Amino acid sequence: MKYTVRMAMQATELRKKLFQVLEEVSQGATVDITYKGASLKIVPAERSSRLGRLVERDLGLEIGPRDSGWTAEAIAEWEAEMNQFYGGPKRKDKSGL
Repeated sequence: MKYTVRMAMQATELRKKLFQVLEEVSQGATVDITYKGASLKIVPAERSSRLGRLVERDLGLEIGPRDSGWTAEAIAEWEAEMNQFYGGPKRKDKSGL
């Protein structure tokens, strides 16, 4: 589901908040302006996704599949419970079908 931020204001309010409005538009918002009875719209030239605006951060964490701190016994117990609940992993038979 995609949400678009829409703002509506008069030209006088735009003049007061110009740089705030420009920042909002650069982040993907759409602004509807009323000026002398005419409707105007300010939209970003390029639509960017929220994921595209994420900033990569190094948190210093490197966790591998078996580096979770769980013991082999706890992992085996958890896998057995999940296999019982979900019916186990789907495996191909020897014929390959």
